[in-house]
Amino acid sequence: PQALKAQLTEVRRKGFAVELEETLVGYGSVAVPVTGSDGEVYAAISATLPVNRLPVARLLPQLQATAAGIARAVERRMLDRGGSQQVTART
Repeated sequence: PQALKAQLTEVRRKGFAVELEETLVGYGSVAVPVTGSDGEVYAAISATLPVNRLPVARLLPQLQATAAGIARAVERRMLDRGGSQQVTART
């Protein structure tokens, strides 16, 4: 449990997560959150590729931009329905 807590703290600090072969040998993933203006995480998006084709430095900005687009779309939808919650992507 302590190791997991430390890992989650690091993921929150960085704003993204990377896993290499934790789920499937030869594959890894990069994930970013979609967060509300209150900082609460409402969703996450990720990309999974073979480890030898997982360019984290190139994928991360693309995922962050996609998360930001999702956050804007959700916010527009909520505002259209009379809501006031702001949703943003954490970058």
